[in-house]
Amino acid sequence: MNIHEPAPVPEWSEIENDPRKNITIDMMLRMSSGTRWVGDVPPTTKCIFWSDGDCAHTSALKPLVAEPDTLWNYNSGSSYLLSRIALENRGDRQFNNYEWPKQKLFYPIGAHSMYIEYQPNGVYLGGAYGYGTARDWARFGLLYMRDGVWIDGNRILPEGWAEYSGSASHTASFYAAHFWKYPEIDEKMYYASGFRDQNVFIFPDQELVITRHAMPPMVYLKWGKADFLNEMLTCFPKKTTSS
Repeated sequence: MNIHEPAPVPEWSEIENDPRKNITIDMMLRMSSGTRWVGDVPPTTKCIFWSDGDCAHTSALKPLVAEPDTLWNYNSGSSYLLSRIALENRGDRQFNNYEWPKQKLFYPIGAHSMYIEYQPNGVYLGGAYGYGTARDWARFGLLYMRDGVWIDGNRILPEGWAEYSGSASHTASFYAAHFWKYPEIDEKMYYASGFRDQNVFIFPDQELVITRHAMPPMVYLKWGKADFLNEMLTCFPKKTTSS
């Protein structure tokens, strides 16, 4: 699939000249689709429990509030749509919806604890309710640090996908393609972040992956991320290139 072409979302083709037809997969990955999504916990909760088991369809009905690719707005509705797109357009049809992520991603990297929740229609959410041990999340980070090639030499992700995933978005320097950025710490570093600020930090220059799953109280989600990372980085030298 070409991620820079209009995303295959049937609901956006039902109305003639619907401007949502111009939304690409890249825009949804970078949270710049322009569709309505206010906050994240309330619309996600409503989507999960009051969508007749079809979050992607509910998300696809959201109207535009900004021109696509002009405004960053954290939007798990885009994630739910991307999950449906991935399943509908995948190869390897010998695996059903439940087997496919395990056989194509989790098991090849030894991440046997990983699990993502499914809706009643058999589509995984993708934007919420993904689980795994800290070691398996570290494996996930290591896969990205190695450009999608696992330690046994097996390519899991397309060449260049990891670099794309960690590249900053033009609408928000602190966000990449479904990963976060922290340029004040390291321009190349990117990280995954969970609902309770569980993190997988990927440092390409240091060939380093750090997972942190300690969770702050719900009433106060902030913690000293910068201090933690700066102290950790003093323990690991940057990668050097031999002449």
